[in-house]
Amino acid sequence: MTFAACTHVGHTPMHVTAPRALRPMARALRCAGALRGKRTLAPRAADGDADDDAFNDAIPLEFDIDTTSDENVLTTVLNRAIFEENYALAGKASAKLKAIQGITDPKEQLLDWRALGVANWIATRAEDLGFRYPTAIQRRAALAMMNVNDVVISSQTGSGKTLAYLMPTIDGMNFVGRGMLQLLIIVPTRELVVQNVMLIYRILGGNVSTKMPGDAGNIFRYIGPRGIKVKGVFDFDKHVREPDPDTCVAEIVVGTPDELKLLKLQGDLEVDLAQFIVADEVDVLFEKFPDAMDVLLKPSPYEPVMEDRCVCLCGVAVPRSIVDSCASKGLIKKDAIWISTGGGMRVPPGITHRTIVVKDKSRKLIALTRQLRKDLEDAGEDAPPPRTFIFVPNSVAARTTAGPVRKALWGEHKLLMLLPEGIEALRTVQDFKNNKASILICTSESERGLDMPNIQHIYSLDAPSTSSYLHRAGRCGRLGATAPGVVTSVVSEDELTTLRQTYVDLEISGVIQLEELEAREYETEEETQRQLLDDTFFLIDAQADAINTLEGIYESEDAVKDEDDDDDDDDDDDEN
Repeated sequence: MTFAACTHVGHTPMHVTAPRALRPMARALRCAGALRGKRTLAPRAADGDADDDAFNDAIPLEFDIDTTSDENVLTTVLNRAIFEENYALAGKASAKLKAIQGITDPKEQLLDWRALGVANWIATRAEDLGFRYPTAIQRRAALAMMNVNDVVISSQTGSGKTLAYLMPTIDGMNFVGRGMLQLLIIVPTRELVVQNVMLIYRILGGNVSTKMPGDAGNIFRYIGPRGIKVKGVFDFDKHVREPDPDTCVAEIVVGTPDELKLLKLQGDLEVDLAQFIVADEVDVLFEKFPDAMDVLLKPSPYEPVMEDRCVCLCGVAVPRSIVDSCASKGLIKKDAIWISTGGGMRVPPGITHRTIVVKDKSRKLIALTRQLRKDLEDAGEDAPPPRTFIFVPNSVAARTTAGPVRKALWGEHKLLMLLPEGIEALRTVQDFKNNKASILICTSESERGLDMPNIQHIYSLDAPSTSSYLHRAGRCGRLGATAPGVVTSVVSEDELTTLRQTYVDLEISGVIQLEELEAREYETEEETQRQLLDDTFFLIDAQADAINTLEGIYESEDAVKDEDDDDDDDDDDDEN
């Protein structure tokens, strides 16, 4: 997967901007939500992922600044208020941010990207993409990395960590010397590879068409360097067995550890030349790929490279043990700068947490479907379907869940699946971002870093571990959304203890206990009975094999957890 900045992405055409004189008309068309009563202001994602279709899930212009002290929310409101020329709201958000950041001098301004020292072209690009002002984690990371320090970034989900390392690393690249690796980004999953590559593509001038006139992020407003090659590496057969010739000359490579390691060892990727190396989701990287990480972070034999090299370890809660181990092996400097905000092991503030307890696992699909209908009803008759993630343990569970739920919600929601082994990952991610579906069924491999605009609901069809719950909940309440979101766990009675322990570990209180809903009542008894029969047919009777499959999956998950607990007990006995 190779993208050259300022070219097409696959089948997606470039988008031509409207002349400046037509911008007011374009804004009026985009904000045609006035037909529904009032003009609205759309949020932007922390990492620039939101598109103009997100205007459907908008922030009212009368947004009450006093209702929040969350810097993520306030930064979003400020950026979007400026983007929409709503200077009254921007002034209020700016004043609140100054108070939070301790700026007392009325003449002192909030730091934008230029004030941090980044080049004008990338600061301008950030403004065009809708994130003029960096968040706290982005400010601190930029200042540290531009001074050639090794950096550890540890911050809560949704705080903008991706942009925190991308802006200073891209700004620090040498755009005169081309044709060699300068920035290597290591991530644990294919989904994160795709997501990072697409964001870098947009920063470097690429444009995924929103089919909306006046898109400020289009290629014709871009004033930065052109022709930078960005390579994504995540598939052994496609990217390692027969490597793309562009791999050895790409300036930016994003990939998964094992594949990058093999490319380095077979001489197709000159990691020793990289000026910047970023390890994102570092806890998973060292837990699952320790050997590959040692190879990729090994110091370069070239002394001039090591003089200017910057290594960044990034994650939600970066373990001190990993950083100490890296320092002892010489993989990172011993005086690496720690940058931490928000407390890693906590979910974004303001999220609503709900639990639905079913009598047995065979009722999970019907409980899920009826609650999804209730969410749709609560959103309002004229509102679009709430954007929703449904997490299941693995690919088999995803396929088993998708069929019955799609049939039962036909005409109410459109549904996509994102599978670890799927060949259409890029298109699936982009289609969901462009609102071609309102439900995305994901596996546990997608828990980390999957950044989509305006996710309103997260559902889990299992009892997630503390780490899984933290990352799933982090898919909503992100920097690009001012609606905090709702996280709902659909569990059986025997899974409830595990879920309660997760709530304790994450200090989550005020969880709403929901009962499994009865069938929806319609205007006529005939319609009500037909819906009840459809639910019974699609979600229980006709899907007996699917139900049995799901029960087997969840029971095997429980068995694995029980075995792990037994192993821990045995270890404790041995120690005693």
